[in-house]
Amino acid sequence: MDNFETSLKLLLDILLKKKETLTQIFNITENQGTALAAAADGHKADSEELAAIKFLFDGMNDEKQVLIDKVINGDNVFQDIFSRLGAEFEERAEEQAELIRLLQSGIKDVMDLDVKIRLQERQNQMFISKGGSSGGKLNIPKATKSYMLDKYKNWAGMNKSNKERK
Repeated sequence: MDNFETSLKLLLDILLKKKETLTQIFNITENQGTALAAAADGHKADSEELAAIKFLFDGMNDEKQVLIDKVINGDNVFQDIFSRLGAEFEERAEEQAELIRLLQSGIKDVMDLDVKIRLQERQNQMFISKGGSSGGKLNIPKATKSYMLDKYKNWAGMNKSNKERK
């Protein structure tokens, strides 16, 4: 295996990792949409529940930012490797046609995921700006630490009692 083939395989590996990371970002973004929908239904939730939703939403934002940074770093490495291949890429494309097809397919998958994320983000932004079904702008208060601790204890207690029943 020569440097060219190794570089192509490395590019493919970077694309696969990017696809996995973008899938995680999409899942988080969808979960944020669910949280926003619950917050928009604020007339059914008290201020403590809205605070919990805000707390969860902010946590998802933090997690998503870490993943976005990971994607950006991977993109930079991908671009560096691809740039180093330069003219050799076109000269040797036929010889590594299968790997190049896999790269093209990976790029398409990544682009499709990117579009899905952007659409979900746009939908989430519309929820925030329009307030979902309530029509008013969402104003979710911050959750207190004690409230979140109580919620966690209740959740943990419910899970423990469910396991004991089984």
